[in-house]
Amino acid sequence: MSDQTNDDLQLIFRCMTKDPDTKKYQAILELFLDKGKEEINVLDGWVMRDSERIPIRATIREPKDKEKQNFLSIYEISDVGDGTVKFEKELGFGNAINNRQDNEPVYYDQMVFSLINKNNENYTIFGRLVADLNEELTHKLGFKELKKERPLSYSSKIFEKLAQEHKTQDTTHTEEKQENQAKTAEKKKRRPKP
Repeated sequence: MSDQTNDDLQLIFRCMTKDPDTKKYQAILELFLDKGKEEINVLDGWVMRDSERIPIRATIREPKDKEKQNFLSIYEISDVGDGTVKFEKELGFGNAINNRQDNEPVYYDQMVFSLINKNNENYTIFGRLVADLNEELTHKLGFKELKKERPLSYSSKIFEKLAQEHKTQDTTHTEEKQENQAKTAEKKKRRPKP
């Protein structure tokens, strides 16, 4: 990854979570596509693990059974110089979400990541495609169909707003603050006066 410039890389996946202390959203995993490569077999990125940003490589795995979908193997990596990467430890895997048991619509833009922390405990995070991909790469990542447009529900609007804020490094979440202020004001109205 050391030879690459920001122009060579395209962000394609992001996982976000809400910090319980600050109440702000933050990225906890990002995967990038190297636009300079003709054959795409890996994605490079990072994951937050125990408050530390760890460089990772996601290797695309194609099962021998063609009925099964492709998946990503996630490895912690270190750069040993001259563009060579050392695989330190397997951290888990990622699977494209192509169906849901709760009968909610599938938009072919989500992936579930099952990872391990420093204590070798499993945890799960969900990520979303943030880029439109061609059909070949979409299928290579394990999706059965191209990404579908999501309806602009409240949560989708917030996700898009947060993605935009993350790009510009603007960490103020005015919409969220207004909601919290409104909730606090409503609670104060309902409290009995002494």
